[in-house]
Amino acid sequence: DIYDSKKYGGGIMASEIERNALNNVLKERLIDAFRIFEKNTGHWSWWDYRNNAYELNKGWRIDHIYISKELSSKLKSCVIDSSPRGNSRPSDHVPVMIDLNLSDINLDSFEEDEIDIFAELGVTGVRPANTLHVQKQIQNENLAILLGNDEEDDNQIIDPPISHSNVVQPVEDAQVSLSDERISELLEILVKQDISLSEGREIIESIPAKAKLNLESARVTKIDDEYEISVIIDVDGSGPVRPFAKIKSQNNILNLNEPPNTIPSGWVPLHNILRDILTKAMQMLSSTKFTVNNNI
Repeated sequence: DIYDSKKYGGGIMASEIERNALNNVLKERLIDAFRIFEKNTGHWSWWDYRNNAYELNKGWRIDHIYISKELSSKLKSCVIDSSPRGNSRPSDHVPVMIDLNLSDINLDSFEEDEIDIFAELGVTGVRPANTLHVQKQIQNENLAILLGNDEEDDNQIIDPPISHSNVVQPVEDAQVSLSDERISELLEILVKQDISLSEGREIIESIPAKAKLNLESARVTKIDDEYEISVIIDVDGSGPVRPFAKIKSQNNILNLNEPPNTIPSGWVPLHNILRDILTKAMQMLSSTKFTVNNNI
């Protein structure tokens, strides 16, 4: 389920530990619906935004639908719809869909088999956070890890009183308000981590000249409703330059700007790489639910 199993075998999402954990959950109770119909490789549900992965069909199949053996007899089809990935602003994942014939199903014929996923994975003493207070506590702990342990007291989060009514408050109510400056700092940390993982090779290879990358010069700033990523590139014969890319953020929706006409065509790939790196960082930070007031 990986376009290059030799290259990524043993890594994240392809390690023996993960495979064994998944098999331990599935055992002989659940079946991969897609594999009932398609045994061959080459069918992907996820492509990285970078390196033209979709255009080169360098994908992974990491979106699955599992069904019970009893229900498999009602399964008519399971398909991966890759067409949305070709849109102008797509998700890096595509839908996986099944078609079930439930017209004559007898729900009483199915045996209850409650599965404790945490126990199956070998994790003890862990349960999903199911209260607003616990959700906020976990979020604040994660935020502290990102911000470091030297935060001032005025950044501490004060939990609101917990309501004892029967109304379930949405998780979004537990988001933590951060300033634009702090959001930019967190995005900068994520950007630098992403670039350092590849040692900047992707950026250097996209430059139409011999150059060196100054990782520590990577910056993320916000001006009005746009976040800008930039980094210093030392080009042989020309000296240092600071290419950039911008993403507009409005109401939690990211609008990916096209390269400005002022950027030479040979530098457009670098612009797109920087834009994708910032997009990934913004999506990661947004998923933590630490931001409100439409900063991201």
